[in-house]
Amino acid sequence: GCPMCPPNTYSEEPQRPLAFIDGGTVLTLQHFGATGCLPCAGPNGTLAGLFSSPGAAKCLPCPGGTARDLETGSQDCLPCNRGTFRLEGTAEGCVACSADEHKTTLEQGSRSEDSCVCKPGFYRQEDPTHPDGFVCSACPEGSVCEDPGREVPGQPAGFYLQQSDGDRWSVFRCSRDSSSACPAVDDPRTGRCDLGRDDASLACSQCLRDHFVFKGGCERCNPGTRALPAVIAITGYFGAMLAVYYFCNSA
Repeated sequence: GCPMCPPNTYSEEPQRPLAFIDGGTVLTLQHFGATGCLPCAGPNGTLAGLFSSPGAAKCLPCPGGTARDLETGSQDCLPCNRGTFRLEGTAEGCVACSADEHKTTLEQGSRSEDSCVCKPGFYRQEDPTHPDGFVCSACPEGSVCEDPGREVPGQPAGFYLQQSDGDRWSVFRCSRDSSSACPAVDDPRTGRCDLGRDDASLACSQCLRDHFVFKGGCERCNPGTRALPAVIAITGYFGAMLAVYYFCNSA
């Protein structure tokens, strides 16, 4: 008889157990047919994405997001490390997130390249010329990018982030008088200024239309106060005309 093929090897020849009974206990000692066991390998040698159970007739791919660790000689399919991924059904091992050292994955066991994101300190910038479709750009000084996977830099309190061409962001410090107008915002695309402030105004320096400055903030005008400037102007006009009339008559 021939020994059973060990894990991560295979033989296409049938392997049948030879059972001996000793005192009521079944002892499986040998297998027939495995005259030669081949490693789970390809043309370039052992492939980390393939595995087999003892006595297997063929090698199978590890589940997506897992592979064998050839350096440690692992016999099991283990989750891919952060910064790597492995597609379902492939024979190769875990693949790094392109050649960009600023990319990683949020967790172990990632199954596709779509899981690759930017590391802390960087944010995603779309780039159709890049093989991945995006690059990781360093967050500008004054912004917040402590978490991985950011698509835009965060805005800390007292600062104002403005997006320019090419998805790049510039950081401006709000003046001391209007620092409260620039709150901390995780995604400046959804709003950068305090309530009543105009997001389009640099450093949130202006109030929205139909708002006025009050105690360092911007308050909405009451409906009745919108016509107040016109009322004052008309009253002033007739008052001036009346004054001219009395002046002329007294003369």
